[in-house]
Amino acid sequence: MQTYSFFGKQSEIGDRVIAALKAKYGLKGPEDILAPVGTANAYDAMHLVGLAIDKAGAADGAKVRDALENLGDYKGLIKTYKRPFTPEEHDALTESDYVLVTWRGGKIVPVAMK
Repeated sequence: MQTYSFFGKQSEIGDRVIAALKAKYGLKGPEDILAPVGTANAYDAMHLVGLAIDKAGAADGAKVRDALENLGDYKGLIKTYKRPFTPEEHDALTESDYVLVTWRGGKIVPVAMK
C-alpha cells in the first residue's frame, strides 16, 4: 500500500515534481525515485506547514497548530486537501488515499484495478 505513485498519468503538480527531480538528480523516470511515498508525503506536508506558518504569521508551535487546523483547501501532489486537519483529526490522509502496489521487474508499480 502506498499513498502515491509517480507511474501513469500525472497531475500538473506530479509532472512538475518529476521534472524537478529529473533536473536536480538526473533521474530517467519514476522508476528512479527511490522513496516515492516519502517524496510525495514530504512534498505535501512541507507545503501544508508552509501555508500554516504564513497563516499563523510566525513559526510558533501553538499558532502553527491552530493554523493547520484551520487551513482552507490545498491542491497537493497526493490529492486536493479539503481542510486537511481539524482539532479532532490530525491525519490529512484517509483510507481512500492509498493505492495497492506490487514489485515487478525491480520496480514498485501500481496494481491495475478492474
